[in-house]
Parts: sequence; C-alpha cells; structure tokens
Amino acid sequence: MGRRRWYNPFPVDAYFKGTAAQVGSWSGAPPWAQELEELDNTALLREQVMTRLRTREGLPLEGFRSRPPFMKVVEQGQTAGLLTTTGGRCVLTRRGFLLSDALVEALFRTL
Repeated sequence: MGRRRWYNPFPVDAYFKGTAAQVGSWSGAPPWAQELEELDNTALLREQVMTRLRTREGLPLEGFRSRPPFMKVVEQGQTAGLLTTTGGRCVLTRRGFLLSDALVEALFRTL
C-alpha cells in the first residue's frame, strides 16, 4: 500500500480473528497489523527490483537506465546468461532464476 508495509500477527489464529471481525471496515493498514514500516525511496526501488525481476514479464528498465552501475550489473548478468533484455524489460533466464538471489543482491548494491 504505497510506502507502507505491515506484518500479520503470528500465530495465524490472531490474523483470522482480526480479518473475520474487520473485513471491509478499514483503509490503510489492517487493525490486526502488528508492525508498520514506512518505506523510503531506496526500499521501494529494491521492492520493485526483487518482485518484478522474478516475474515472466520482468523488470521495466526505463527508470534504471540513468543508473550506470545498475545497468552494468544488468550487462554482466546478460553476459553470464542470467538474464535477457527484451522490449525494455529485464527478464531472468532459467539459470538466472535459480541464481536470482546473488543477482538481486548485486543490483541492490547499486541502488
């Protein structure tokens, strides 16, 4: 939800009790959320990289082309056969998906 992230309570019983009582009656963080975190710009970029890169559609590169260190890691990933770029998007190869943690970590270091 924008710049906010929250965690559901553990054990799940507390979550289910909260959702059953509150369905449709809240906006923003749900009332059962135990912890709320405000995300800064770097965290938002990292979320985008981590989640979109691991999809079939891949990560749109338009917001990252102005970041030479990021694009250098993308080029290195291409050379290593970990990803391809197609239609302005960076997409993991099968091998890249298996090694995506290391690639994402290298991309994170540039943000």
